[in-house]
Amino acid sequence: MKSPKRTLRKGRCLVLLTLCFIIFSFSYGAFSAQANDIPRELQPVIVRSGDTLWDLVSQYYQYSGDIRAAIYEVREINELDSVELYPGQLIYIPAY
Repeated sequence: MKSPKRTLRKGRCLVLLTLCFIIFSFSYGAFSAQANDIPRELQPVIVRSGDTLWDLVSQYYQYSGDIRAAIYEVREINELDSVELYPGQLIYIPAY
């Protein structure tokens, strides 16, 4: 039979680990939400004949990493269903 002290110690350890996990989960979620919720300045760009989303993102957006992620982000900002653009169309590209 296990001693009551040992059982109590295991129970306290389990509760402590559970609380640490919960606190870490909430803290991580709060920090990641804050990083994504930072308002950014958007620059308006009027599409000209022959412009592609790839070209405009390359020209105006100071992204780091894969350009496909930057294009996806610009599509999300502008609620574009495809990468097809039209002359005279106004799109917004992050200004950093």
